[in-house]
Amino acid sequence: TLFRSAASLPNGFALKEALQRAQDWMQEVDALQASGRVPVLDNLVELVSRGRCMPVHLDALPRLETLVSEVQTWKECASKTFLTQDSPFSLLEVLCPRCDACAMGVKKKQKKLKEPPGVTGKKCTKLENLADLERALCESKDTAAAMVTLGEARLKEMEALHTQRTLNERMLLPRSEEH
Repeated sequence: TLFRSAASLPNGFALKEALQRAQDWMQEVDALQASGRVPVLDNLVELVSRGRCMPVHLDALPRLETLVSEVQTWKECASKTFLTQDSPFSLLEVLCPRCDACAMGVKKKQKKLKEPPGVTGKKCTKLENLADLERALCESKDTAAAMVTLGEARLKEMEALHTQRTLNERMLLPRSEEH
C-alpha cells in the first residue's frame, strides 16, 4: 500500500512547474496593480481563468473574481438600460461621447458658415473617433487620467452639439431676420 500512495503524489517537476506558473501569475497581477492603468475587462477575465486552473492557492484570485463579477454585472445592467435588443451599436458606442460628430460633421458645416471651430476654439485632434477614445482610455495611467480623457471628450461633444444647435436655429430663421 505504501507504493500505491506514493504513486498518487505529484512529482517534483510538476510541483516546481505549478509553483513557477503561480509565481508568474502573481507577478503579472502585481505588475498590473503597480502600473496604475485601468485594466481592460478581457485581461482580467483571462487572468482569472488562468488563476482558476492553478493547483495552488492564489491570494489575489478571489479579489479578481469579485472585481470581474461586479464589472460584468454593471455591464449587463448598463446594456439593459441603454441598448435595445436589436441594437447595431456596442455599449461603448452608446455610452461614449460622439467624437466623430465633432471631427467630421461639425467642421464641414463650420467651413460653410465661415465660423471659428467650436465654442472654445479648440480643435478635435486627439479624439477624432471611437477607436481613438478607446485607445486613450486603455493607455490611461489611472482612473483620474481616464476621467480627464472622458471629460475632454464630453466637452468636445458639447461643443459639437452647441454648434449644431446654432446651425439648426439659423436654418429655421427667415432670411429677413438674419440681416
